[in-house]
Amino acid sequence: TARALGSVHAGFYLSPHTISIGLIGPGLVGSAFLDQLGSQMDRLTRDFRLDLRVRAIMTSRKMLLADSAVPMAHWRESMAAAAAPDLARFVQHVDAGHIPHAVIVDCTASAEVARHYPEWLAAGIHVVTPNKQAGSADLASYRALHQARRAGGAHYLYEATVGAGLPIIQTVRDLRETGD
Repeated sequence: TARALGSVHAGFYLSPHTISIGLIGPGLVGSAFLDQLGSQMDRLTRDFRLDLRVRAIMTSRKMLLADSAVPMAHWRESMAAAAAPDLARFVQHVDAGHIPHAVIVDCTASAEVARHYPEWLAAGIHVVTPNKQAGSADLASYRALHQARRAGGAHYLYEATVGAGLPIIQTVRDLRETGD
């Protein structure tokens, strides 16, 4: 019922293209993605009616959660006061019932993080990543990942990065064009 109430709220107050984004791994690629997204936020809202909200950022040592959105111009400074990481809490925060879509962007090379993709996908959370771990796992794990994706109606979008994260921006644009 909380999810239904959140959907009704979203229908009145949010764009159908409002997306809650959580980024894991703001290293070289993740930082470039956040900086590019921050620099393009106004244009994406104006030209594509995308309401992209980076609501969570996590490293192996810190986690930043924002109710509405992390201030993109100051996300690095905001990380200084961040709490200890808690992956379950991070995912729960990103998958907010009042926001129509949730995306986790995994910019790590962590097999541990990649092991969670099937549960996230099954819950309807989209996963965008340059992390090679899930795609290079054993065939049974790979098939389970895609079965979970189909069951949850979510997208699993993998791209190797060239030029510090540029393919991730294209992936977000592709999500917009498919209406998801």
